[in-house]
Amino acid sequence: MVADTVPSIAARAQPDVSRVLGLAATANHQSQQQAVVDAARARWSAETAWTPATDIDPIRARRLHDDARQAFASGRMTDAVDIESRAFAANPRDPDIASYLAFLHIRMHPVQPETARQLALYTIFVSGSRRSVRSGDWGTLAIASALAGRDIEATHAFFVEVALTSNLDRTCQSALSAYASFGERLRVPVQAMLDRIDSNGRVSPYCDWPSAWRTAAR
Repeated sequence: MVADTVPSIAARAQPDVSRVLGLAATANHQSQQQAVVDAARARWSAETAWTPATDIDPIRARRLHDDARQAFASGRMTDAVDIESRAFAANPRDPDIASYLAFLHIRMHPVQPETARQLALYTIFVSGSRRSVRSGDWGTLAIASALAGRDIEATHAFFVEVALTSNLDRTCQSALSAYASFGERLRVPVQAMLDRIDSNGRVSPYCDWPSAWRTAAR
């Protein structure tokens, strides 16, 4: 499914995702960000052409999902990816599982940014109207896009996350953690995100670019 179905769904979702990204790119003021929320919440045209899986086992999928999280927490990355892949096969309609599988592909060694990006697009698509309250999925898309060399898409995806988030502290912590992990590949989109937050007058102690990182960059 990750090799065949996910790329197909990701490609189908791309036009609707791009529309949301485009709105976020020009939402320079907080008053303009409701349009981003509305576009994310709306029923997307591609959804009418997609037939969701019917042969699923959600209880088993959730059990495997919990096992995968435990495996990752204990440092068993290969096991975590294998178990979460089986969870995804058991219930490909569960956005939490698809999202976590995207996260794991970002954390793999070596990182698998394009697969993570496609899984993030897939997650956003299958979330339906809840994509407007699942801001972290847009952050995952931003990180994966940056690692895949898609700086503009990454920047705009971070802008969507900022427009949707109900927890600005966590949003900034996640973005700065990604920069700490991956370095300069994240600098441009993360800096743009922090500048957007500052220009909107939103305040969080976690949304300041650490002075030590500024010094190191110079």
